[in-house]
Amino acid sequence: MVIKGKFLGGEGDVEHIEDQVFLLFFWATWCEPAMAPMTKLNDMAFLNEDFWKNKVKIVGLNLDESKKGAQKFLTEKDWMNFEHFHVARDKCNAILNYQGDGIPHVILIDKKGKIVYTGHPSARNFEEDIDCLVHDGTISGDAIHEGYGCDGCAVTPIKGNRYSCKECEDFDFCEICHTNGFHAETGHGTNVQATSQTVEVEAKSEAGPTVSFTESAEIID
Repeated sequence: MVIKGKFLGGEGDVEHIEDQVFLLFFWATWCEPAMAPMTKLNDMAFLNEDFWKNKVKIVGLNLDESKKGAQKFLTEKDWMNFEHFHVARDKCNAILNYQGDGIPHVILIDKKGKIVYTGHPSARNFEEDIDCLVHDGTISGDAIHEGYGCDGCAVTPIKGNRYSCKECEDFDFCEICHTNGFHAETGHGTNVQATSQTVEVEAKSEAGPTVSFTESAEIID
């Protein structure tokens, strides 16, 4: 996962590096439900700064129309214990690929580059999740199949078991639609994928493997 950013004095990237837990938080200044989770993330990053150093990367991705307003807002809130980037919502490829239907939204990636959670921040205790992943543990919860939407109910991404037709190309459906008999009238067999998708990791530099994610984000400093 690489976010390419621009800031005064040069350019820089924030990226998922193998052996590092990565949390990406989508938010906006106008999104009231993002306020409490942002405060909690900021406090969490401060309290765990020493233990998580070089092991955990937390990034806030602001989706306001302008960077200036987000920068002022962050300063007023004193949410500066983790990194912040800005990209206008209509230019953010990450929204289409990972974010889902709304904000606030969190993506949590383990040390090997696998997305282990994507969804609303209120659904998880991220301090416990991150500590678990740092120690090479696994977190409980439904598998998340990024890049796969249900051809029955249109939910994206599919969570839990993902069923795919053995005869129809690129035809997938979720547990609920499978239980309700969706596509059963065809008599086609199905494959079931119970585990979450591992994001493809490619060697990029000596800094370690990275995963291609999105472009054109500005660092908020």
